Amino acid sequence: MGKIVTNVGLKVLSNRVKGLLTEPVKIGWGTGTTEPVVGNTGLQTEDTTGGYARTTGISSIVTTLITDDTYQISGSLTALAALTITEWGVFDTAGNLLLREVLAAGHALAIGGTLNFIFKIQFSRCSV
Repeated sequence: MGKIVTNVGLKVLSNRVKGLLTEPVKIGWGTGTTEPVVGNTGLQTEDTTGGYARTTGISSIVTTLITDDTYQISGSLTALAALTITEWGVFDTAGNLLLREVLAAGHALAIGGTLNFIFKIQFSRCSV
């Protein structure tokens, strides 16, 4: 399956350049399997089992091809119930979905199982 920066995610990024909105560092996960599309505004089936809430990741600027060309968010979530996680995403603190990814096979987790995430958004040049 795929991953995508959503239309709302583009709004978040452009507003951040202007110093607006909040930094997208909240990580959520779920059990949805529908292919991501640019119109997504949330996860298909976000997991809230056992009072679970999105976790705050750690952001950094890293190099992929050109010095400091990539925004990175890393963090981990721990299962509060046995479940298979098939989707995950990054949100700002206002709940705007920056990006969503789906993996059909998913990751089966027992109670206490942890998934570690590293999200990277690489910036590239545009033509003017």
